[in-house]
Amino acid sequence: MADAALALDAEKPIVLGHSYGGRLPWLGRCYRSENIAAIIPLAAASNPWEGPLPTLYRINADPIIGAIFAPLLTSFVPPSYIAS
Repeated sequence: MADAALALDAEKPIVLGHSYGGRLPWLGRCYRSENIAAIIPLAAASNPWEGPLPTLYRINADPIIGAIFAPLLTSFVPPSYIAS
């Protein structure tokens, strides 16, 4: 990330991370704090998770089943559930 920011001439970027990627700004802040203006963890999984993960999270986290399950599940969403 730091190299990408420098390639874009962003000397002190604001770094946003969403969901499971929400920990990336914290890592950048820990290792390159002098190069980051601010961090924004958006709906980040940044706190310890109490107890086991829910079934849907466990299925989607599997590298093989998750790659099949998420697209398959979303293909059956009726058009009335999709905002236009």
